[in-house]
Amino acid sequence: MVGSDATLPLDLALRLAAVPRFNGRTGPEGREAIAFAADMRRRMIEGARSMGPWCHIPNEGRRSRIAAAKLRAEGMISGMPDYILPAPGSLMIELKATTKQTEAQLDVEAWASLFGINYRVARSAAEAIKIVDRWQEWPFRMPL
Repeated sequence: MVGSDATLPLDLALRLAAVPRFNGRTGPEGREAIAFAADMRRRMIEGARSMGPWCHIPNEGRRSRIAAAKLRAEGMISGMPDYILPAPGSLMIELKATTKQTEAQLDVEAWASLFGINYRVARSAAEAIKIVDRWQEWPFRMPL
């Protein structure tokens, strides 16, 4: 079954949601991202298994000049949002717990808008979950 009526089989949801706990140091935005991802994984296992695929894009962080050049050559684009839910009426979420969007992030938001992609900025994991809930309520994942 394809589309909004599809349901992820429980065994597959459990495999996709498996993740080791992270007990390292992170800032406010990292804590919100971890909380959001944990809630999304929980939703995959519990009743909301019809949400479809989602992923985090790890653009943030420091890296060597060589590693950065390799990632750009492989297709990394500065300003891409933290999370993408690729489904009809796709949703992109940028988590900004304490800072403002960069110029590159504003450019990606404008680019997404040109193609009718839902792009939202959330200040917390709770706000990101509300965005996902609202997005899922729309028939056929219409724009928010």
